[in-house]
Amino acid sequence: MDKFAAGLLVGCVMTFIAMRLLEFLRILWPWQRAMMSGAQVSLVSILRMRLKGCPVPFLVDAHSALVHSGDKIEMDQVEACYLAHKHEVNEDDMGEFLTMVRDFKRRGSGNV
Repeated sequence: MDKFAAGLLVGCVMTFIAMRLLEFLRILWPWQRAMMSGAQVSLVSILRMRLKGCPVPFLVDAHSALVHSGDKIEMDQVEACYLAHKHEVNEDDMGEFLTMVRDFKRRGSGNV
């Protein structure tokens, strides 16, 4: 194998590794933020939300805010509310979404 082909192969492998590392960090950063804020969120839950196409940082921040305000709401309930009302959610208005999650749980729709 000549030097060009070897360099190309190494470059492709390094690019693949870098992309996988960045993808892992995209999962790890919201988890770390949740843990630092005192909200319990599992890495599996974050991965599941990403696979469903949910805005993970927004939902983690919402869950953290709910935990800090004293609400006993699980991350699954926040995610379920988002999925049920995702066309109504304005990601620029966290307060409106928090009210929506509280109402969702109060109606009993939060049992997942």
